Amino acid sequence: MVNLLDLKWLKRCSQQLRDMADDPDSAQLVINAMDDDPELREELPHIYVRALKTLELSRKK
Repeated sequence: MVNLLDLKWLKRCSQQLRDMADDPDSAQLVINAMDDDPELREELPHIYVRALKTLELSRKK
């Protein structure tokens, strides 16, 4: 059973992943890590796509 502290920790980690995916410098690291681990990419496709979009937008600037 998951307790409340676990849920808060998961929420915090999720926010940190979104922040990393929104930062052009970190987005490439996220993509590289997920390319190396297909299971991770399958579990967090929204983070992968977010990081890809961030990189695409940063290259257009």
